[in-house]
Amino acid sequence: MTKSGNSIFLFLLFAFFLTNSCQKEEIGGCTWPDDPNYNADATFNDGSCAGDTIPYVPYTSPPDNFFGSMMTSYSENWDDWDFNFNGLSGYVTTSYAENWDDWDFSIGGVTGSLTTSYAENWDDWDLTTSGFSISMKTSYADNWDDWDVDGNSSSWHVDVATSYAENWDDWDAFGDSCDLDLYTSYSENWDDWDVSGFFGSTYPIECKIAVLFVPVIVTVLRQQGIIP
Repeated sequence: MTKSGNSIFLFLLFAFFLTNSCQKEEIGGCTWPDDPNYNADATFNDGSCAGDTIPYVPYTSPPDNFFGSMMTSYSENWDDWDFNFNGLSGYVTTSYAENWDDWDFSIGGVTGSLTTSYAENWDDWDLTTSGFSISMKTSYADNWDDWDVDGNSSSWHVDVATSYAENWDDWDAFGDSCDLDLYTSYSENWDDWDVSGFFGSTYPIECKIAVLFVPVIVTVLRQQGIIP
């Protein structure tokens, strides 16, 4: 073998040993961080995770704390309200002054409209945004102190009711991972409301907005003498 041939052979032999010596050792184990058998040193999943033999339940975030206020843009301005919550701020207004059956809103970057299902049908409302619709209606006709809020998906439903019959200044919203208290900042202060509780993160923002609108709409209609 020539001198140049020996050099090439030695170079290739050196590269082979260098490549193999630098390869990382493969370690089998459970690579799922939330699994009780998790192995932080494992480089590949070898089937030892508990979830391989029993149903694996992924981590879900806890419900969102929900707090804030809603009030008329100035005292007793019933056709224009401002909302300010943790991460949700905006407004709802009648489409034109004192048009009680047609409202426009922009809250948390979501815009849409809230209208009666037909003109002046006060116990049945539709909330619509781009690609999303919500129904707000009394549990039965003209039952102003108990409302159902449903989306265009059967995955969630929220009941919104006065804390006791016809207690207009204190409302409860409850459902799966939802428990809110909506109340006037002090007794029967109709133009200033506070909200506290939690709203599960699985609920879409449109649902949260619809729930907040229930006491506002009822307050406006009662103040205008439209409902008892």
